Amino acid sequence: MTVKYRQRTTCRLCNNDKLAAVLHLPPTPLANSFMKTREESVALEKFPLDVNCCERCGHHQLGTVVDPKLMFQNYAYASGTAQSFRQHFKEYAEEIVRRFPDTNSFLEVGSNDGTMLHAMYNAAKCSRSAEVFGVEPAENLVKQCLKEGLNVSHGFFSEKLVNERRLFNMDFWTANNVLAHINDFVGTLNALALTGAKAGAFEVQYLGSLLDGGMFDMTYHEHVSYWRATELVNHLHEHTPWAVVDIELVPTHGGSLRVWVERSGEVPTRPHLHPDFRVYHFIETESRRDWAMSWGVLKEKMDAERERLRSLLEGKRVVIYGAPAKLTTLLYGLGLNKGVDFAYVVDDSPLKQGLFTPGTGLPVVGVDHLKRHAKGGGTVDTVLVGAWNFAEGIVMRLREMGFEHNQIVVPFEQAEK
Repeated sequence: MTVKYRQRTTCRLCNNDKLAAVLHLPPTPLANSFMKTREESVALEKFPLDVNCCERCGHHQLGTVVDPKLMFQNYAYASGTAQSFRQHFKEYAEEIVRRFPDTNSFLEVGSNDGTMLHAMYNAAKCSRSAEVFGVEPAENLVKQCLKEGLNVSHGFFSEKLVNERRLFNMDFWTANNVLAHINDFVGTLNALALTGAKAGAFEVQYLGSLLDGGMFDMTYHEHVSYWRATELVNHLHEHTPWAVVDIELVPTHGGSLRVWVERSGEVPTRPHLHPDFRVYHFIETESRRDWAMSWGVLKEKMDAERERLRSLLEGKRVVIYGAPAKLTTLLYGLGLNKGVDFAYVVDDSPLKQGLFTPGTGLPVVGVDHLKRHAKGGGTVDTVLVGAWNFAEGIVMRLREMGFEHNQIVVPFEQAEK
């Protein structure tokens, strides 16, 4: 059955119809569509993957809109799989409590496997069931959270859901790695205002970091928006009840913005324009950058990375370590889905093990399978680190298994091997 999708011809933020193409990638399957058989995997429908820039407000966004239910109703990504993310959310929750010590009730939009909810429960000493709430569209992850005693509602966050589930009287909210996924940014932020919270925070991957690192593989259909601080601040102030009070650059996903907001009536009008304010420096730096040139440089980096990886992988028996969503874009974007002898993919997440990678049909196995082929097993020549944002830890594990420096390849040279 052909999956329906549509092309968006107007800006998600300002509705302008003048959009300029800045990046064209080969069509790919949905990046987290891991299938039960190889045949199902290779037969997956592929969708256009192009990034456009609004000529009025400057917002960068995908032109293709795929039904969110197809991408999120049964989700293969669990944030708690990686120790580094568990530590990240622990420190994040502690920072929320430090900044807002009176936080007693907490809501997370897009709560995934509950890693952040557990962290807030521990940091704020809240009641797990009565005062820590999550909303999550993935049915499989909601079931997991409920088994762990977390209060998580199934569905896409909206004003209707807030009213139906009586998600009122909140003190604080978060939406981490969520606002890149939604078509209705303003509607979501207005719905959050109904919760009664006076403050919130969210993390979203930073377009500046993506371009600086040449990380084109962070482009996939789940990510419909690619954010700069300028558009975030302007649209929050002009179209929602929230005012940005601080922005930090954090290392997750190759570089993300952590944006702290409070009710507009609680802070001075447009505080980001004050020259001593940290948000001002983000906006000022972005205003001086030649973004069109940055996209041109990204394409040059893609060409160079294609040649580098092919020279290191072709003619060898290759295993991939890590099956993140960005792996699909990496393989298709650089043409590595053809001409390279990939044996299988190792991933630490039980949600992906036993399945096959989208489009390429590679089996996903646990790390024990790779250990049997290491240390002179003779069946693996090279390991490509697919989850390059965890490269440091993965490289360490591979070295402990007996793989040499020259057997480990990290995309974008993200880590020393």
